[in-house]
Amino acid sequence: MDLQAGRFVDLHNHVVPGVDGGSPSLVETIRSLRAFRSEGVGVVAVTPHLDPARHAGTWALRRRLDELQASYEMVCDAAAGRLHMPALTFSQEVHARDADAVRRVVEDPRVGVGGGRFVLVEFDAELAGEPLKTIRTVRAAGREILVAHPERYHFPWSPDPLDTLRRWVDAGAWLQVSLGSLTDGGGPYGEGAERLAWSLLGEGMVHALASDHLGGARPQILHRAVARRLAAHGGGAQALQLLAGNPRRIVGDRLPEPVPPLRAAVPA
Repeated sequence: MDLQAGRFVDLHNHVVPGVDGGSPSLVETIRSLRAFRSEGVGVVAVTPHLDPARHAGTWALRRRLDELQASYEMVCDAAAGRLHMPALTFSQEVHARDADAVRRVVEDPRVGVGGGRFVLVEFDAELAGEPLKTIRTVRAAGREILVAHPERYHFPWSPDPLDTLRRWVDAGAWLQVSLGSLTDGGGPYGEGAERLAWSLLGEGMVHALASDHLGGARPQILHRAVARRLAAHGGGAQALQLLAGNPRRIVGDRLPEPVPPLRAAVPA
């Protein structure tokens, strides 16, 4: 399998320093960016947290976006001219507690992956609120919604998480699974997340893989390791599509291509 340097694209990480629970300093940010590059990542879409509940009102939202963009530009300046750096683009991870708050956020043209129509959205861990309504609201606003780490949510009202996630996809959502969930035992997320991640792959319902890198606290720059693990279970073509092809399409504001189901049980 071709794992040439710079082929992969990472759509979900927290490398912008000092703005959320990710990188605490510019020094660590540069270290993380070099680690991405050494792992074969050529493009990093930075996704600091954007929480509408903490920045209510148009003025507060604009101020938060100004803060995030200024910090992103500082990273770009620090990375410029250095060796072994991936290309960078500005994005956010929007925390979606309710559809009305998200509607206000997606009206801002700065919100989105690389300034395009895709919006990376994180739901409440317990799925409080109405995720399906949020998906429809984002779509009605003319945006595409990329749901972060669906395998890591709790599904207290659903005996079959796959059935819930099928409804999200049917409503127009795209799903981004965390690399850590596809390591042995699900890494920091546990075996439940690993099982659900592999089940989603088996259904052809994963559209992109990304790190959700949180600096030293949760490194998870595992692109090559996960590509090899998928390839070992018959998913080499899917790995390249999920780590390179579809993420590159999303950054380029193009719809992901369908990913063939991976017919493999959770590896022992």
